[in-house]
Amino acid sequence: KYAQWTCNHYLSSLYRGNGQKDAAIVALEECLRLSDLPADKAFAYKNLGDCRLGELDYQSALGFFEQAKRIAEGTDMDRKYACLSEIGICVRMLGDFERAVELHSQELVACRSDLQKSNGQLVAEITSPGADKAVNLREESCALMMLGLSLAALARQKKRACAGLEPTTAAAAPVPLA
Repeated sequence: KYAQWTCNHYLSSLYRGNGQKDAAIVALEECLRLSDLPADKAFAYKNLGDCRLGELDYQSALGFFEQAKRIAEGTDMDRKYACLSEIGICVRMLGDFERAVELHSQELVACRSDLQKSNGQLVAEITSPGADKAVNLREESCALMMLGLSLAALARQKKRACAGLEPTTAAAAPVPLA
């Protein structure tokens, strides 16, 4: 079973790389069937979500990412399987800007925590010290960008809501800052 899972895992990556999303989905669904290991299942759900996200099917992607997150939270799994950023993208595109801000803020905190941990490691523990720091900085930059997009969307939503108010009412009532 493990050899079959590994084969499907690599096939899904090849299919995705070649733009064959349907074939990648079939291979990932086979990965789900072949393994009961939490890390394998989280990997497959995250990648199924990535496939759906690439097709702009935010609702389906959200379901897959949330499944990966549930598995990751139930174990001590790598943060990338928590899918906070991916869930944030989906909920933002589905119009839940406040939740997107919350998720991207959590992702930013996690990135910064990882960056602090990697800076505190001994050089002997890290095979290439600059690589870990560069990956963490790239993830932090991405989290900041996603947070900014979500905050901008939330601000636009609040601005539209305020535009519907009477001019005297809007001027009299201060808008709370988020």
